[in-house]
Amino acid sequence: MLGDAEVHGTYYTARGLMGMATPVGEMFGRDDLESLVSAGHELACHTFDHALCSDLVTAALVKNCQNNRQRIAEELNGYGLTNFSFPEGVVTLGAKLALSSIYITCRTIEPGINRDPVDFAFLRANRVYSQFGISRVKEMIRQNAEEQGWLVLYTHGVSDRPSPYGCTPTEFAEVLRCAVDSQADILSIVEATERFQVLQPGG
Repeated sequence: MLGDAEVHGTYYTARGLMGMATPVGEMFGRDDLESLVSAGHELACHTFDHALCSDLVTAALVKNCQNNRQRIAEELNGYGLTNFSFPEGVVTLGAKLALSSIYITCRTIEPGINRDPVDFAFLRANRVYSQFGISRVKEMIRQNAEEQGWLVLYTHGVSDRPSPYGCTPTEFAEVLRCAVDSQADILSIVEATERFQVLQPGG
């Protein structure tokens, strides 16, 4: 659907889960990653094995993410993962400080609209899950159009029978249509970072 709308998205990838069955469904294969990259979408880091930042000391977390970047680069002709998402939205101060020096942005699951200057190490993001409906998401799209902010939306799968962390194709299409109608620029994370100012530490 993103391709039909001629827009790009960001797919946060934990390489260690490739081919596995998880609570959100069957995971991706290498062909899926290659197809996404060839279509112009962005791949980003989600740790190697979806490890929570609170479960690892900082050095182990950094190594875990390095492993993820290395494996992806080996399999996709040097492709670099330049953005990050905290698994399950679990953020620690140590993880934020360490990873902000490695990645352009670190994305959370804290809801809201990002406004200039944006804390690139703590991007706010909003879920698109069938179990909660999409009325609130559509309202935030309209609000973002008025405020000229950066609204990040996320889901974990699009399926006729979605997991608790996904949505249906009909709902996804409706959200996408609402975003297009709002005249927002629909961008991947790496594309959007060029549009906003970075909040400096202590700012």
